[in-house]
Formats: sequence, structure tokens, C-alpha cells
Amino acid sequence: RKPKSTEPSTGKRTADGDVKPEPTKVEFTSGLIFHITELPTDATLYEIKDFFKAIGDIKFVDYEGGKTEAYLRTADGAASDRVKEALEKGASLRESSGKMAFKLLEGEEEQTYWEKIAANSKSGGGG
Repeated sequence: RKPKSTEPSTGKRTADGDVKPEPTKVEFTSGLIFHITELPTDATLYEIKDFFKAIGDIKFVDYEGGKTEAYLRTADGAASDRVKEALEKGASLRESSGKMAFKLLEGEEEQTYWEKIAANSKSGGGG
């Protein structure tokens, strides 16, 4: 039998007496994460950042070279409105490339992405 801890519990006890930590609920501002698709495969992170920073205050771009998609986090609702408006008008990363498609993350999909951001920041990655 395991000795009981005198420390306060931060979760629920399992059958064998271990404390299972409760998942941390991440608090976030809704409406700031865009999933951008139909990017040129030769786009660069800096090209994407510079393009969107010219439209609004961008806090983070999650992009892996060679992919045709990226995630974009704006600073606030006003910046999101400007980015959304530009994308709705058919903004393209380059004159030679087609317009980008996008989706503003909502609901569970948005919650999951914010949890990923929180997990990455705790482990020292991303930002």
C-alpha cells in the first residue's frame, strides 16, 4: 500500500491511489487563430509573416516549409477583422499565386489549438 501524500490533491485519485492530474483548461481570446490554406509550396515563413504583418498585428505564424497551409495568430479582434477582410477580398501571397483560402478556428478546434500553444510554451517550444 502506498503512503498517502500530505500535499493537497490537484486531481482525482485512481484505483491504486495515484493522483491523476486534471487537464488544465486554457483560457484564451476567441477569434484570433486562422488556418490559411492554398499557400505556394515554396513560400517561406518570413514571406508569410511579412505579408500578414502589413495587414494587421500578427503575434505568431505556425508554418513548416514546403507545406501549403499555415496557422496564424493575431494580436486582437481588430487585427483579425483586417486579416479576414483581406482574405475575403481574395488576397494572395504573391501576384503570381492564387488567392489563399482560410478558416477562422472556432469551438473545439480552436480550444485544441490553444491547448497545443500552451503545451509548447510550457516545454519551451514555439511562441
